[in-house]
Amino acid sequence: MSKTVLKVIAGLGFAVLLLGVLLNMLKVATALIWWLIMIPLLGSVLGLAITFVIKRVILPEGSPHRENPAITTGAFVAGWLLVLLSSCG
Repeated sequence: MSKTVLKVIAGLGFAVLLLGVLLNMLKVATALIWWLIMIPLLGSVLGLAITFVIKRVILPEGSPHRENPAITTGAFVAGWLLVLLSSCG
């Protein structure tokens, strides 16, 4: 075999190895984006929607619980948990 053929084979092997490393880095970046951006964002939006339904639709107008911050906190936790559990399955 000549040196140019060996260089081409080595170059192709290096390119395949580099492609594999880059694809794994892309998977890690995608997972980080999902865990650090999408779950909090979607969980917060879902929590706000649950809060709206509880405070404005379910509770009557004169209810003293309508301004309770524990409902908002609980709805946020429920929204985050729903998104987190749905992303793990």
